[in-house]
Amino acid sequence: MAAVTSAMTLQDRHKSDQDSALSDHLWHLEEMRWTTGRDTAVAVRDASATAIHPDLLESNEIWQCRPADTVWRMVKIDTRAIKLQGVVAMLTYRIRAEKADAPIYHAICASTWLDDAGTWQRLSHHHTPLA
Repeated sequence: MAAVTSAMTLQDRHKSDQDSALSDHLWHLEEMRWTTGRDTAVAVRDASATAIHPDLLESNEIWQCRPADTVWRMVKIDTRAIKLQGVVAMLTYRIRAEKADAPIYHAICASTWLDDAGTWQRLSHHHTPLA
């Protein structure tokens, strides 16, 4: 019985390490979406992506209203939570973001990501500004 328990523990530890690496990767992609500009954001989104901030925008509407050089120079992501379910991941968090010549932006955010044959693409993003 000890050998079975030990083997299960190793499997659990391996899965935990994999989940941790995946979590780190997804948080990196999410932060990158805030800090690298429109072209990178478009590259990691699903073609039918939806964004709510605070108005509902579909797919290409998102990028038509956003200048290419809209980049946050600093983001701080707090109160992180991630839910992994098969090929879907949901990230929820609070953000504090700064860019030149703009007030500090505070919001509560949620993003849904899909593993599409080994490539993570963002399906949806919602952020609600905080006063």
